[in-house]
Amino acid sequence: MKKLFVSLFAFIVMQGAANAQFTKGSTFLGGSFNFTSQKEGGSSSSSSSSTSIYLTPELSYMLNNNTALGVGLSLSNNYQKSSSGTKYTTNIISPSLFIQNYYPLAQKLYLSLKSEVGFGWATSKTENSSYSSKDEYNVLGCSISPELDYFITSKVGMKANFNGLSFAHYYNDENYYFNKVQFDLNPSNWSFGFFVKL
Repeated sequence: MKKLFVSLFAFIVMQGAANAQFTKGSTFLGGSFNFTSQKEGGSSSSSSSSTSIYLTPELSYMLNNNTALGVGLSLSNNYQKSSSGTKYTTNIISPSLFIQNYYPLAQKLYLSLKSEVGFGWATSKTENSSYSSKDEYNVLGCSISPELDYFITSKVGMKANFNGLSFAHYYNDENYYFNKVQFDLNPSNWSFGFFVKL
């Protein structure tokens, strides 16, 4: 499905069309989505698998013709099953604020740089036939990610976000914490979505 989306995106980008721009005072509603799934191993009893779902609805307002200020909500679910049968599930909910700068590349096509900061909550669960545990964390994070934005019509567009550089600080009420720094341009983690000018 991701290959189909990428092919569609490339096809539309190659089509010339009337000029469309992000303009001062405009409001946009949109979001992006990513789904990955993989399985390794031979028989079902000894194989390992993982599934990840990532969804981010957003609302933004153009401060000028090149800069937007917005709010978003990141929702993610990650499920893993090891070859030994142990299951790991992590859910994260994180409201965020972001500033996005747009740079025109061609008619209707923009490259943008998105700077985002968020605070949220994570739940991690581990379970097997003889053991089960659940941990809850607060999450403080920030990221900088490149994005391509393309207007299909004067009011509807599609986008592809390429992740980039991110930092996350996880902590709980028991003074336990850990940090995660990541630079990720892996195509399997890119997210795709749409936006609508209100």
